[in-house]
Amino acid sequence: MEIAGIRLKNPVMPASGTFGSGQEYSGFVDLNQLGAVVTKGVSCVPWEGNPAPRIMETASGMINAVGLQNPGIDVFIERDIPFLRQFDTKVIVNICGSTVADYLEVVERLSGQEIDMLEANISCPKPVPPRWRWGRRISGTPVPCRRSSAGWKSTWRKTVSGT
Repeated sequence: MEIAGIRLKNPVMPASGTFGSGQEYSGFVDLNQLGAVVTKGVSCVPWEGNPAPRIMETASGMINAVGLQNPGIDVFIERDIPFLRQFDTKVIVNICGSTVADYLEVVERLSGQEIDMLEANISCPKPVPPRWRWGRRISGTPVPCRRSSAGWKSTWRKTVSGT
């Protein structure tokens, strides 16, 4: 199977945001068996996320508002990438930010790292006012998305597929 020019041994991968950075589930799942590990969001600085309660059960499922909690790009590069590279699987990093500049910083830091693909989380950048307006504006129309992704593509030093 191939996605954006990256060959995966199979289509099995966790949804971003559900699997930490792989280490959290490595005692339960053989990461070597996955086509890829998709990390939770990684931002340019650590984010604490939203205060509790973050998850609520409803009659038809659950609602979550974790708030993209993550330790930031420095910890991700030092701790998580070396851990993930021990396994025979592709690494897809979900990136998040509050501004286009935040995303560009993360992309720039990751471009020299041994990862296979980026996934840009533009549907819910850190949803804390006044920053939440940026997420709605950028994800609501194709033009801001295209402009923002053009900056990421010019910074990313690996193959980029799409427009």
